[in-house]
Amino acid sequence: SVSGDEVSRASSDDFTSITHFPEDVLNNLILISEWLCNNDKGEYMNVYASIRGNLMKKSLEQLRDHQRNCSGGSQGRHVSPNQTRKFASPAAATALTPDASTPTSRLSSQSKRLQSAFNKRMSSMSTKIEAKTGYSIPGRRSLGLAPPGMEDLAGDFEVDLFLTTVSGLQRLMAWEIQLLVGIIPVQFKKKIFELICRDSLDLAIKEGEVITARVRKSISNYDFEGVMMLFHVLRHMNALKPQFDKTLEGCDPGVRNKYNSLYYGLQTAGTMALEGFIEGIRTDGTTKEKMPKDGTVFQLTANIMRYLENLIDYMDTIAEILGLDASYNQAIIKLPRRVIPADRPQALLGLYVKKVLVQLNLTLVNKSDTYTDPFLKAIFRLNNNVHILRSITGSGLLDVLSLSAPECQSNYEEMIIEQKRVYSQSWESVLQYIWSADTDIPTAILMAPGKLQDKYCRIIKDKFSGFNQEIDEITATQKRYSIPDMELRESLKRDNKEYI
Repeated sequence: SVSGDEVSRASSDDFTSITHFPEDVLNNLILISEWLCNNDKGEYMNVYASIRGNLMKKSLEQLRDHQRNCSGGSQGRHVSPNQTRKFASPAAATALTPDASTPTSRLSSQSKRLQSAFNKRMSSMSTKIEAKTGYSIPGRRSLGLAPPGMEDLAGDFEVDLFLTTVSGLQRLMAWEIQLLVGIIPVQFKKKIFELICRDSLDLAIKEGEVITARVRKSISNYDFEGVMMLFHVLRHMNALKPQFDKTLEGCDPGVRNKYNSLYYGLQTAGTMALEGFIEGIRTDGTTKEKMPKDGTVFQLTANIMRYLENLIDYMDTIAEILGLDASYNQAIIKLPRRVIPADRPQALLGLYVKKVLVQLNLTLVNKSDTYTDPFLKAIFRLNNNVHILRSITGSGLLDVLSLSAPECQSNYEEMIIEQKRVYSQSWESVLQYIWSADTDIPTAILMAPGKLQDKYCRIIKDKFSGFNQEIDEITATQKRYSIPDMELRESLKRDNKEYI
């Protein structure tokens, strides 16, 4: 037998090598099954399927209860040991249910030991996943485009529980396939395995459908924090898929179809989420009254850049989704630089980020038109473009964009220079009193000895008066401007001095 500590320290590949019974017990089971088959007692497979199916479901529910307790959720619900499900056997038309004569009691103690070891393993696995991905279980959120509420915490708990369920299901299914060898005749293995897994697989599918529904609701509400939850789930599902494919190889098509429907349903939701994000930017409903009065960074811009930065952690997952879209595959071919297979995920995510930034820029231009002050409009665009550029260069986004949009940084720098130029024109009204070809007094008159004529004195007086008035007005106006980026603020001060 294998101790709980040994299972806890085992890698994912070690689970399939667990010894369920001592060798002599296993040999006896094989001999018994051979005798039953040779003597037309095939109904034993009904009993076996029912027992193992109940044990698998019970093990999965105990694992879920353990996760609930670890996550501070509700207490696990009690599962009656007599809870059974009738099965139709491929060997007999009559369905049997286990009774006191079945080997349930002999298997239960070993099942509990394995389940206890597995619970420890899954607890360790959850910790490793959190450390690697940055995903936090309920109560320790790391991501947040909006303040967490009770609904957000419930959503995180659902995801945590689903990931634990799917991971546990794969391990349990791998064990069951190994255990079938010798006990169930080859011609009945597919059907018996399907019967064993049916309820447990349905449980995982039901949870997956709940998560998919929540994500679809998040997409329709443009709640992109909820969408990030999906990418975490998909990354976990992608990591498990090779193991599931190996486990389900040669199994009943019904089992594979159920799992594939769950996987591809989540992947379809991912496609909707990515496109819905761009649509949400395009149709942003912020009205003129709710736009920042001081031209500071738009909240939408801050949220989008935070979202894009988080997508880097899910590059491979998102690339797999985007790779299903023919338009992205064609765009990769048209890139000026040839993309090798190893760089394909980066190129695909880069194309998506570029698409998001283009739409964001269009939205910012449209939103800036709500400002009647042309210089506040320039400040608004300037603040947002500087924020975007800081986010791109301060995170891994610049590397992501290096293949699909190598000119991205220079484009933003050019836009920033242009918007600075537009803003500098706000000082024209002041400068016209300092120098004007039409109103300036000729130098010869100013340098001539004697008293200036009254009309020239009036011109000088009007220039000082107009200058002071314009300075007061521009000061009052620009006091309402906000430039949160300190480096940008200081650079504008220097530019103003040089310009004036």
